[in-house]
Amino acid sequence: MNSQPRILMVDDEPNVLSGYRRTLCESYDVSTADGGAAALKILDESGPFPVVFTDMRMPRMDGVAFLRGARKKHPDSVYVMLTGNSDQETAINAINEGQVFRFLNKPCSPEMLEHTIRAGLRHYELIQSEKVLLRDTLSGSVKLLVEAMTLSHPELGKMGGDIRHDSQVLSNALGLSADWRLPLAASLCLLGFLVVSEASNGESLSDEVLESCAESGAGLLRHIPRLDEVAQVVARQREPGHLPNEFTATDGVTRAAVGARILRFVVDLQRETRAKNGDQVAALNSLRLQPKLYDSRILDAASGSFDQLSAARAAQASRIRICVPVRALKPGMDLDQDILTTDGMLLLSKGQTLAPIMVERLRRFSRANLEHDEIAVITDAPGENGEALAA
Repeated sequence: MNSQPRILMVDDEPNVLSGYRRTLCESYDVSTADGGAAALKILDESGPFPVVFTDMRMPRMDGVAFLRGARKKHPDSVYVMLTGNSDQETAINAINEGQVFRFLNKPCSPEMLEHTIRAGLRHYELIQSEKVLLRDTLSGSVKLLVEAMTLSHPELGKMGGDIRHDSQVLSNALGLSADWRLPLAASLCLLGFLVVSEASNGESLSDEVLESCAESGAGLLRHIPRLDEVAQVVARQREPGHLPNEFTATDGVTRAAVGARILRFVVDLQRETRAKNGDQVAALNSLRLQPKLYDSRILDAASGSFDQLSAARAAQASRIRICVPVRALKPGMDLDQDILTTDGMLLLSKGQTLAPIMVERLRRFSRANLEHDEIAVITDAPGENGEALAA
């Protein structure tokens, strides 16, 4: 396997592509494409490439049109524009529409080409490092916040998990799965329940309470670095209205608007589903009666996603229900009963997936302080201390 950095060069002139290969092949794994359409196919089959160079003036699909399509497929790649046309308008279009890293004039010297590739690779590494930071560090902090909220308001734990799951399914259906901000916003959209006293029991999810929670939750998130856009989505989650026409655009304003509209719909769908005793189809039909609140594309995507949700429920139904002592509880098990203290305080709600912090908290309770000696859970296989029960 070639361990050299991968570079994609796009140009409609075969001689130019041959020159790139000769110049760069010793240091880089170079792929070439004779036009934008061919390059998009290569990106589908072999992408992503850390650095992509493209000519501006190409027949059928110019460089800006290619970059627009390429960024939808691989937004993290670093894109460089090369053109023999040095007019200002071309440069502005390339930078604004294609969001290019560098703009170079042809002919470009080998030294400048090499310098730009090295700079592009460093930039790509920074992007990947930031993603690792977000995934491993920031997401871990967010997980702790979610678990703290669940421990404080266990009756909302199941609803929060459903909101995140349905938001992810809906995002995939709308072609927005590459955005990491929406899953975080969905996980944290109920965070304001930690500080809004009117929402202490979670039974009354009125618009007024949800709006108060949205603003309070956003206020907590604004103090966390790199979560400013997530805070915007959480703050705006009760906004009604339609998606922007180009709702897959990558600018922050569009992302916040799209995320807010999706969260409004998913939270209302969860609330309406509970009001209709779990009938999600009836809940969706009810939301369709309010077209000013929800975009038709969101409603249609939700309808098309019911098959996925049904498949998930079927997979859940195939798991095993067992009873285990508290000491045998493990992260990943789903509770099949509410866990109460002997004085009636709710610790965790039925349907909640156990996280490590939840298991630790339960183990710290003495047996005398819990209402039940054994806990009913749903798991993939019987535990060694559990006894299978009838479904």
